Amino acid sequence: MLPEMNSNQITLIPPIIRESENSLVMSWLINSMQPQIARAYLLLDTAAKIWNVASLTYSQMGNDAQIYELRNKVHGTKQGETTISQYFSELCGLWQELDYYQDFQADCVGDALKFQKLVEKERIYDFLAGLNNEYD
Repeated sequence: MLPEMNSNQITLIPPIIRESENSLVMSWLINSMQPQIARAYLLLDTAAKIWNVASLTYSQMGNDAQIYELRNKVHGTKQGETTISQYFSELCGLWQELDYYQDFQADCVGDALKFQKLVEKERIYDFLAGLNNEYD
């Protein structure tokens, strides 16, 4: 089911373009989608409608998909054959990406500090969980 659009939403593609340009852009948009997804957009008659409906459908997800993927990568990261420094650097890169996508807004400094301590503790657990057994 496609989301409803209202007149207050911004059109990201100019609504008035020549028919040949419209057909070309529609083709690009539809062909860039997986076939099972593209089927839902085939009956829309302008590139602007396709773009707007797709952006409404997929922008509502926010950063949840990226956060989920990064958390899975963190939990799946193991030291393996790497040194502790290399392993820690790999985790730090993933944690930095997580920090970028997460948008926690504290109401006060105390909340921010508590949240930061919680994050640090979780990261210690992540690090320890991925170490080789020789460090148990």
